[in-house]
Amino acid sequence: MNFTEVVAEVLSIVKRPDKIADIRREVNSSIHFCCNEVEFDRDLTEISTALNPALYTQNLALSLFTRFRKFKYIKPPAVKYYLKKVGPDKIFQDCKEEVNTYYIAGSEIIIKTCGLHSTLLVGWYSYPPVLTDASPTFWLLDVSPYMIINRAAAKVFADIGDDASSRKHMDLFAVAWLSARADLANTG
Repeated sequence: MNFTEVVAEVLSIVKRPDKIADIRREVNSSIHFCCNEVEFDRDLTEISTALNPALYTQNLALSLFTRFRKFKYIKPPAVKYYLKKVGPDKIFQDCKEEVNTYYIAGSEIIIKTCGLHSTLLVGWYSYPPVLTDASPTFWLLDVSPYMIINRAAAKVFADIGDDASSRKHMDLFAVAWLSARADLANTG
């Protein structure tokens, strides 16, 4: 299913055309909830990004990483280790600068390596896009549309004060959510 079809299905459940804006919001909210709760393999993106091969410490804009949520790994090529995430206050330990590390500061990632590298392999989890009728596709709606439908319907029912219908659809969501987490979550 796509966004337009999911919205139509929620509308057919709640039978409140005056709540169409709420339904659209709750469908997007439900997708975001699910994707932010779990590290789904399908939300993982990987790229090789260029570095200045003459510098040990470099800053990269987080905007390089589309809809950046959090890093899974950062790895220089041809080495057998991943860079370790540290807080900016942990870069200097016992009067020694930590290397093979990275940290986030504002809208940049600061990378410190012990060797010179021209590229980095970077894997990160992305936030889902905000779906519209003009941009209606997202993988989670393909594999588990009724999970999203039931959560969105539950939220709309809660907003209009129909607590029994809200609980019913939230229970249906909860069962589907347990299954989706087990089937789709990154387990490696």
